[in-house]
Amino acid sequence: MYKTLRFSDFIQAENLFRIGIITLASAPFLSSIFFLIAILSVKNSEVNFFEDKWNIPLIISSFWMIIGLVYLNTNVNSSILKNQWDSNLSLVGLFNWIPFFWFFWKCQNFVKSAEQRRKCAIFFIVGTFPVLISGFGQFYFGWEGPLELFNGFIIWYQRPLNGISGMTGMFNNPNYTGAWLSFIIPFTLASFQEDRKSILIRASSFLNFSMVFLGLIITYSRSAWICSLVAFLFQNLDKKFLKFIKIFLILLLFIIPIFFVFKENILFIINKIIPSIFLSEFNQESFKNLDLMRIEIWGFAFKFIFQRPIFGWGSGYFPLALENEIGIWKGHPHNLILEVYFNFGIIVGSILFIFVFTLIARSFKNIFIRKFSTIYDRAWFTSALTLLTSQLVDQQYLDIRISLSIWILLAGLRNIIREQQNLK
Repeated sequence: MYKTLRFSDFIQAENLFRIGIITLASAPFLSSIFFLIAILSVKNSEVNFFEDKWNIPLIISSFWMIIGLVYLNTNVNSSILKNQWDSNLSLVGLFNWIPFFWFFWKCQNFVKSAEQRRKCAIFFIVGTFPVLISGFGQFYFGWEGPLELFNGFIIWYQRPLNGISGMTGMFNNPNYTGAWLSFIIPFTLASFQEDRKSILIRASSFLNFSMVFLGLIITYSRSAWICSLVAFLFQNLDKKFLKFIKIFLILLLFIIPIFFVFKENILFIINKIIPSIFLSEFNQESFKNLDLMRIEIWGFAFKFIFQRPIFGWGSGYFPLALENEIGIWKGHPHNLILEVYFNFGIIVGSILFIFVFTLIARSFKNIFIRKFSTIYDRAWFTSALTLLTSQLVDQQYLDIRISLSIWILLAGLRNIIREQQNLK
């Protein structure tokens, strides 16, 4: 007998959450509505928000952020308020964090089991198809935008390729597109590596991986390329692969001296084999037109952080601080950790850093050392690590598509840790 699919079944919270994942890249505002309805429709039955020890760092950070907000907006002697800074930006900055702390806790209901995480991973892949369609259309067929639906309710940027380095698609920047595709790669690898008998399914999985990987390459995003290496490394991290890495490192010790002896010949061969567009992204020519290198921006961020270590400078002040210092405008420090330290101070920055690092370390132990995982849990960890790594050289977190993805992935890691604890 076949079960009749009723509309009431379709609008169950878990289905709404998965629709939110599918529409996240292409229609983030619509996706946020689905997520909100889904998480409001369920109740975390196991433990109260304030009783879960993993929420304690988030609660402390929230209170300290609010205290800092009050201080920055009421201290009349503050040099910040005298510097044409819109203090409302500090309030806006809180909404990049505090609501997501609650979202992290609530969405754990939807990534609780390995099977739930597997399905969410597949829906992330499905939701990437519009990214690829818009990106390939832009890169190969010259589709330009912005494309708007429902009076701007849905916007695909589709920027002209003139003046930008590579494919952006519906995102506003190649690095943002690259960040999205780099964390999808582990899911496509898991889909291909999954033990299935159907050749057709394996072929389609390999096609999905190939399209995502091609899309990532033509973003010409250096950070995305590097993050893809992280994705390949951890998704294939096992004893055989580690043995291969050891052999490779030993060979490298012999190859390096040979390289310096025959440097010119080897570079000539490399230039013939590797397309020049890739090499040009890493040579000195690609950096000479930059007014500030990343490392220089980070240096100024460190300097500012230690000038106001307790409550920070407030959200949105970094461009003004940098411009006052050297006359150059940059929208953010290009490092999410430094951004948090700068905006909210060392206390909040350290708490959140330790919180995320502990999640990563504990889940790594469960997945790779205790071998307590499925291939999709391995991919889940790898996707989280890949997306977090990308935040070290840019701040795609400011795009709600990336920030929501990060907190969904962290929620899944929390559940992987919980599963191990329940087995004890």
